[in-house]
Amino acid sequence: MPKSLLRQAKAMLRPLRARLHRIQAYAAQLLVPEVSVVIPVYNGASTIERTIRSVLGQGLSRIEVIVVDDCSTDGTRETVRSLSRKDPRVHLVVSPMNGGPGQARNIGVNLARGRYLAFVDADDQVLANAYRRMLRVIRDTGSDFISGGYQRSGSGSPYRPDITSRVHAQTRLKTNIVDHPSVLEEPVLWNKIYRTDFFRGTVGAIPEDRNYEDQEPALRAAMLAGAFDIVDFDVYSWSLPAGRNTRSQTKRTLADLESRKLVVESLLAQSKRLPRQARTVLISTVLGRDLGMYLSEVPYTSDEYWEVLHNLTRKTWDAADRETVMSVPVVARVLSYVGAYGTRHDVETLDGAISEFGTHAHWTQMSGGGWKTTLPYLNELEIEIPEWLLVAGVNDWTVRARVWDAHWGDDGHLKLSGYAFISGLDQRDQSELTLDLLDPEGERIWSTTLKNLSSDWVDVEANDPWTSYADSAFKVIVPITPNQWESSTLTVSGAIGDQNLSVRLDQPHTDSRLHDTLLNSVTLRKNTVHFEGLGLHGNDPELALISSSAHQALPLDRHDPRSGAWSCHFDLADPSIPTMGLFLKHKQDGQWRDVSVGRNVVSGPPLRLVGEARAVAISRVNGSKTGVTLSAPLTNTERSRFGRQRLSMSIPAALQSAVVYDSFAGKVPNDNPLAVFEQVQDGSLPVELSSLLPSIGPDTPSYWSLNDGTIQPPQGTEPIYVGSTKWFEVIRSAKLLVTNNHLPVYFQKAPGQFWLQTWHGTPIKKLLLDAPRDTTSVLYRRTMAKQVPTWDLLLAQSDDAAKNLVSSTGYTGKVLVIEQPRNARLFEPGLRESTRSRLGIGDHEKVILYAPTWRKSDVGSTGRPSYLLDTEWLAERTGCKVLVRTHHMTNAPQTNSSNVLDVSKEPRVEDLMVASDILISDYSSIIIDYALLGRPTAIHAPDAVAYALERGFYG
Repeated sequence: MPKSLLRQAKAMLRPLRARLHRIQAYAAQLLVPEVSVVIPVYNGASTIERTIRSVLGQGLSRIEVIVVDDCSTDGTRETVRSLSRKDPRVHLVVSPMNGGPGQARNIGVNLARGRYLAFVDADDQVLANAYRRMLRVIRDTGSDFISGGYQRSGSGSPYRPDITSRVHAQTRLKTNIVDHPSVLEEPVLWNKIYRTDFFRGTVGAIPEDRNYEDQEPALRAAMLAGAFDIVDFDVYSWSLPAGRNTRSQTKRTLADLESRKLVVESLLAQSKRLPRQARTVLISTVLGRDLGMYLSEVPYTSDEYWEVLHNLTRKTWDAADRETVMSVPVVARVLSYVGAYGTRHDVETLDGAISEFGTHAHWTQMSGGGWKTTLPYLNELEIEIPEWLLVAGVNDWTVRARVWDAHWGDDGHLKLSGYAFISGLDQRDQSELTLDLLDPEGERIWSTTLKNLSSDWVDVEANDPWTSYADSAFKVIVPITPNQWESSTLTVSGAIGDQNLSVRLDQPHTDSRLHDTLLNSVTLRKNTVHFEGLGLHGNDPELALISSSAHQALPLDRHDPRSGAWSCHFDLADPSIPTMGLFLKHKQDGQWRDVSVGRNVVSGPPLRLVGEARAVAISRVNGSKTGVTLSAPLTNTERSRFGRQRLSMSIPAALQSAVVYDSFAGKVPNDNPLAVFEQVQDGSLPVELSSLLPSIGPDTPSYWSLNDGTIQPPQGTEPIYVGSTKWFEVIRSAKLLVTNNHLPVYFQKAPGQFWLQTWHGTPIKKLLLDAPRDTTSVLYRRTMAKQVPTWDLLLAQSDDAAKNLVSSTGYTGKVLVIEQPRNARLFEPGLRESTRSRLGIGDHEKVILYAPTWRKSDVGSTGRPSYLLDTEWLAERTGCKVLVRTHHMTNAPQTNSSNVLDVSKEPRVEDLMVASDILISDYSSIIIDYALLGRPTAIHAPDAVAYALERGFYG
């Protein structure tokens, strides 16, 4: 049959198929559903349709979807009604009042008609065929419920949490809480299917008066079930979209803690009736994980919050025996011990150390057997940690492993590369690790003992400050068929003493779906990256580096339309190409399509080449896509946490007559440090300042601490890149340091160095110790607590500025009240004319400088901040040129107006101040500096009341 007739026939059949589907759905509705799925929802218009469709797409006709709307105020109800009209399996129920998710779930349970019962949250998804597979199992076993694994999805790629890998390491049918107590580590409803009569009659109602209402019924089900099934496959995608506020993100509120307190006290009471092993798992989970999440919020909370948490942690410790305590991983058990018996200051100190070093521990073997860790930061605590708490327990050992690449060789065998190690052990202490391929029944198909290879990329991914795993890479050839690979499970196992360890690996895509366009050569010379490839056809092809927020065209150097061969290049020193992760794509048929990376380029860890200005890494993403990541010009050793820790602890060289300047943590050479440098060069440094500094002059070697080579240092200085070996050597041997902010947390000042802290203006909004607790991160507090006492001189613009800087930082050293060095430039002859000429502004045009400060909401935000002034409207209404200078933490709004200029990347704000006729700002210190010009300033602060409550101002 001709293809045209075939297409016509298919088109005619489509409405018939759709009608048949509706008839089948209505017929199925006449039958009692096999499974009822309850979805509570409140203001879920943006996600509810996708969620419902994931349930309807399970391939089950006898299913009902009960959506309980908890009095939404957006378009949720209309979306669900529209779906229910198209598919009678969908039922909308409107709650009589906004009673919360517990009440909504109870309404759904009471209405459920199915033999089985499942729960789904309104922004998550059920994975394809999950319910079909789970029902097939529970029908045969007759268990009270079945539990599957889940994936975590957010802004990045989905991943399987460690808890899922542990609880669902293997399938266990008709098991119970005695044989499989680890089910208690997973107190959620949504990855399970329950027998409805068991849930209603035995588990009972879901609490309606608290947060975390799903935890108690999930745990009761595990405790009271006669038998349950654990399957090793994933069934659910737990989503946390970027920017969305959820109940799991409110842990620093007292109301949330009170809800947790009710749950914990209920579980402690119920745990008394549990078998010993199950009781150990339950209490250790509460102690190490649940309460640990709240203890990490203590630096941001009230004293009342601390008292409630302190007493609850002590109560939980009192309910735990030593075996229970030792089943909590070491850093978590130390944190819980400090939370129970230490002071608030101790908890905050420990939280700060964990934010700097993570939860890694390094283990050394004791002479009498067993292993012990030494965490250096414990010396900072006032409370003494018992020695027995630092001995390794059963859950302190984990195998970490990953497959970087999988592809089929010319011999038909599968080739794998990756790494595997036991966390916390030096290479000499590592036991042999085995890579196993298991069939769907868990039987071994193939096995090999891993032989260690060297790759410094492993330490980058390990992110461990205490231990190197650079010799833990592997490459193996697996003699199996593609069908065996697709249906198999890959595991790595080993042992420490008599304890067996195992981890299931995520299996990457093979290269069976490579795109036609291929990158097969990457070279670097100085700062020029050369790409060469094949398969680029057409007369006017386009190549680009693309992300969700960036697009950088790559002009072709060479292209042969017939063969498809192509080449292009780009400059690592080009600041217009962002320092971030991008994808290499080409345009075909008007659409951007992926370029695959050849195996000769990447067949293991990413290929990383270090140029003079930046480094470039080429990686294989989702099996074939070409990822291109630009970063600072550091080696893998320098950028790994282990390498950085080694460098920070190295013995500094003898002090040299040199100066290191740093402005805003290496972002740009400007502000007061630049002014000090220029005044040293031309001999105009004020006497009252120069007399307090080590002897320096124009010939003193000068270095600029910079993030990468896209930033040019002032003439006569040498760049040193933050975190590089040279940076550590120079910044710890120079006699003088000049900064306007803090340095990285891992910096340690050497004896005899002089640190001049110029700061960056007169504070208007409250800082650090004067500001509310939740406005500064625990890592920033830790950094300042370590560095402020090592400053030798602090500059302040006025007596009030000195008082506020001292109170906010806790500084107790010498303060020099002097005009900001940067403001000398405001009176430089000819600066107004030269700046206007450079910006294309006429001598007689009126210019408004708009320079707002940042808000906490700007962190991680990609949209236009709501507090910003409409600068296009301003330019139109005033007839002025508007210069927009946003803070480096804020995204500058895009504009199409020729009268609005984004000058956020201009290196010196002083030039913009001089070039303007009026300033509009809010809470930025620029208003203090601008007053020196004698020109008017207008305040635009639409959120002044809210900001005063959130941050506060100096009087």
